[in-house]
Amino acid sequence: MKTRSLAAGAALAASLIGLSPVGVAAAPPEGLVINAHPCVFAPVETGPWEAEGAISDHGTLVRTGAAVSPPDAGFLDVRTAREEFLFTGAEGTFTVHAQESSVGNQTRVWEIGAGTGAYAATSGHGTAAFFITEEPNACTEGFRNFTFALTGVASKVGHAS
Repeated sequence: MKTRSLAAGAALAASLIGLSPVGVAAAPPEGLVINAHPCVFAPVETGPWEAEGAISDHGTLVRTGAAVSPPDAGFLDVRTAREEFLFTGAEGTFTVHAQESSVGNQTRVWEIGAGTGAYAATSGHGTAAFFITEEPNACTEGFRNFTFALTGVASKVGHAS
């Protein structure tokens, strides 16, 4: 009787293994560099961008939101600034949420939010830097020497959500 129970248990386990979904490992994140060039700052911040690595595209960006803390801080009293950008390219759109701290190590970080097209399921994050370049960038008007560089990783580019 005990042998029959062990055999039945083994058969049940084997049948359940056959019914369970096979695990598929997610692809690891790939390196990503996005260079955004804000040219015009008012009334809305806009400019061109280009990316290489996990995202290989280019297009235009628009700042769609901004907030500082403390909320009513003057320019020199801001502790943290948060900005949201909409990147539009040939493959779709994606948002980037950036946060910059003016205290301590003055960290600048970003993450990819919602997207469409090839970027519908994309996620990513990294560090940011804002600098002035000697060579003019792709801006056709306004300031031609600013770069907002986003360096990090992204995954699920080109996957449906």
